[in-house]
Amino acid sequence: MRIERTKNASRNFAYGIFYRFYSIVFPFVIRTAIIYLLGVEYLGLNSLFSSILQVLNLAELGVGSAMVFSMYAPIARNDSSKICSLMKLYRTYYRIIGLVILLGE
Repeated sequence: MRIERTKNASRNFAYGIFYRFYSIVFPFVIRTAIIYLLGVEYLGLNSLFSSILQVLNLAELGVGSAMVFSMYAPIARNDSSKICSLMKLYRTYYRIIGLVILLGE
């Protein structure tokens, strides 16, 4: 068991390093490719849509993660009424978030 944990930890570390490298280098590669292939105008559009998506991610405030976490127990117990009530609650949350974003801009 101990060897498996060490192996998993080292694998997780290696994947984490790869992901960090990828997330640092990849935007530079994409921006350079867009500039050379499409031009500066499209780079501006790309930045605009990236900024919009970042605002939407910020506005979500982790509701998606909380939603996934709170759904584990009802799904494991096959509690349909609890699942339906949680889904209605999340629908309400997302509608409120959408209205705040719509009215805030």
